[in-house]
Amino acid sequence: MMYSFLKILCGLSVRFLFNKIEVNGLENYPKGKVPVILASNHQSAFLDPIILAILSDHPVHFLARADVFNRWSKWFFSALNMMPIYRARDGYASLSKNQQIFDNCYKILSQKGRIVMFPESNQDLPYYLRPLTKGIGRIALNSQNKIEDDIWLQPVGINYFNHFHSGHKLIVNYGKPICVKDFQTIYNKNNNQGYVQLIGSLSEGIKKMMVIPENGDAYAMQIRIFNKSNEAFNFTALRNKLSQGDFVQEVYPKKWLWPIKVLVMLPNWPFILALFAVLKFVVASPVWAASIKMAFGALVLPLWFLMNFIIMCITLNWKWAFGVLFLQFICMAIYPRISAAIRGA
Repeated sequence: MMYSFLKILCGLSVRFLFNKIEVNGLENYPKGKVPVILASNHQSAFLDPIILAILSDHPVHFLARADVFNRWSKWFFSALNMMPIYRARDGYASLSKNQQIFDNCYKILSQKGRIVMFPESNQDLPYYLRPLTKGIGRIALNSQNKIEDDIWLQPVGINYFNHFHSGHKLIVNYGKPICVKDFQTIYNKNNNQGYVQLIGSLSEGIKKMMVIPENGDAYAMQIRIFNKSNEAFNFTALRNKLSQGDFVQEVYPKKWLWPIKVLVMLPNWPFILALFAVLKFVVASPVWAASIKMAFGALVLPLWFLMNFIIMCITLNWKWAFGVLFLQFICMAIYPRISAAIRGA
């Protein structure tokens, strides 16, 4: 119940956050009640798994780094089916706790559930795919040895036009699913070789779903393709532009929109200023910026709308309350887009 409710709130927040969401390859996503592991690149903290949960027609479970589970966030992450995974940097004594997590993953897959994993092991800002760890191979192949049904490994590419600011485009691509059972024979003969071959196949699958798949010599120029003008192009067109060396289009900041931005901000200015304060004084790393915005939109914005609605009903009447709510909602949807146009990036 809580998962479904939070999924709706997070879905609305994500649609406020991005100007456009382009989704490709959903026909590749295994249908029906089958065990699936979604494997994606990882650029934006807990925003990445929430995006995949929103797009999934089945409930999904996540493996998330253990250090984000504190007394303030644990309830939120747990309600979203997130499970902590411990790394060496969390202390070697904590690594033993991972066995319980692996057992939970096997249980979920045996019940034909769905798990989201990020095999790069942590989030970072590069647009290309970083080397994958063997953890996902271990979970997939060990589970396949215990489960009769085919386990499907679903490559996913998440492509942000801007990691920090709202009002930009997001592209999510689903590649051809990989049947884990195809690697079972080699794994049973040589565990390490099985890991290597599965991870290699998965890496190639994710790279095909990313605008910039690798860190090549032209990477410093290629990242310039993520600008406001190029948001009009779909994934295939962007890949074609890269292959042709066409990375840049001129984008001019629309400074004349500042007065409109101020007007649009007014109905929600306490909420917006509170968000800015959290981002400036509380959030330590910019990698978390978009995720915090999403969480703020999902958890705080509904309370802000509700509080104003109640005040309007008490002080005026329900007609005024609905009118103000509608105005606040529209302004909140427009604000990120105007901000992006002013930045021109």
